[in-house]
Amino acid sequence: FRKHFRITKSTANIIIDEYKNSKFYFEENNWLRGTPMKTAETEIFLFLCDGSLLDIAPRYIKFPKSPEEKERLSDDFFKVSGFPSTLGCINGTSIPVITPSHKIKSTYVNRHDTLAITVQAICDHRKCFIDVFTGTPGKIHDSRVLKLSHVYKLLPNICGSNYHILGDSAYHIREWLLTPYRDFGNLDENERQFNKTFCATRVLIENSFGILKSRFRQLLQVQSVEKISKFIFSCCVLHNLCIMNCDELEQEECMVNCTIGDNIEGSNTEDTEVHLRKLGEIKRKFIKNRLTHLHT
Repeated sequence: FRKHFRITKSTANIIIDEYKNSKFYFEENNWLRGTPMKTAETEIFLFLCDGSLLDIAPRYIKFPKSPEEKERLSDDFFKVSGFPSTLGCINGTSIPVITPSHKIKSTYVNRHDTLAITVQAICDHRKCFIDVFTGTPGKIHDSRVLKLSHVYKLLPNICGSNYHILGDSAYHIREWLLTPYRDFGNLDENERQFNKTFCATRVLIENSFGILKSRFRQLLQVQSVEKISKFIFSCCVLHNLCIMNCDELEQEECMVNCTIGDNIEGSNTEDTEVHLRKLGEIKRKFIKNRLTHLHT
């Protein structure tokens, strides 16, 4: 069963139960509506394809809200590699598409010279997605995708000055979004140690994408730009549901190595940008010194 469907039978039963309890499934006492009664099993494919999983998404894809939830998540991240005050890891990944005739093809060509859309996601320590943003053409840079996403304006308030998320060097450093030190061969030992600890945590988002694509192989064959966003989001919901129910793939199927990242978009040199970057650099230096103290 798992070989064919990439999930266990117990996970499949949970999905079926979710559908039975949703507004999209006709109960037996609704037969007067004229729709022939079907079992949940026979309708589950439509449940996945028409985006009905979006109805339960807020229960499975969500940021921590309360101070207690944030502190607990930060503690769980700290156990990964010792990097403090983390609420998530962010990155983008490409999903191949065929450009529709009414779209401009060049806008979907990413830096790997393939037609794709970008999926931006933030994951937690378990590799569950806590935020997903889909649909932007592949040509758009990761840092620009972040600015276009709904979570961009929320993150400063979610993280405050005490917490942050982790991203690679493609992003602009902020007090709420830390990036690694760029290595031009001149990093000192403390900066290299910072990057090592940072990378050991940030790689979780790379592994999350690896698991997602390994479990849902159809993501590598999707063609319709019009329907792809709902399909991707539905897969992300199922991804989380599987992890929450201990239905995990073998590690060798989906693990990837961490990279620092060097695809950097030109920085805005306005005063506000300089100030925001400075706050991020101050926080990064503070954590670097803290990690140095822990390793001495």
